[in-house]
Amino acid sequence: MAATAVPLLPFDVWPAGIEQAATPANDNALRAEVIARDALSFEATQPSLSSPSDDGSLYILSASWGEEVTGTLAFFTDDTWYYFIPYEGMVKRVGAVFNEYTAGAWQPLYASLGDFADDTAAATGGVVVGELYRTGSTVKVRVA
Repeated sequence: MAATAVPLLPFDVWPAGIEQAATPANDNALRAEVIARDALSFEATQPSLSSPSDDGSLYILSASWGEEVTGTLAFFTDDTWYYFIPYEGMVKRVGAVFNEYTAGAWQPLYASLGDFADDTAAATGGVVVGELYRTGSTVKVRVA
């Protein structure tokens, strides 16, 4: 039996002539929420969740959960699990560690603030526009 996970990208499009766009709109809103959220942890087995406070819980599978393969994103909402295939280059924070999905696996991108260039390097052009750097204990993105 095939896995039930669906790709996060591309988002669904509305067919021509549609009058009720609820299904693509709801699916896209769910995908956007999964993209925006940090993951709580890497999990080898499915956590037992049931309370309303568990809604919005996002995990990265560190081992297969039945049909769902390692690396899949598992999102719990409204007493239902939804599974998504991450896209190449996706970054998810788990605790204090940023992880990047590349070549079919999650790899730590940065493990500590010391892995980032400092603000002096950013100010002198040592950090490319769009890349991360640090100022004190804050991680920032160079925009200019």
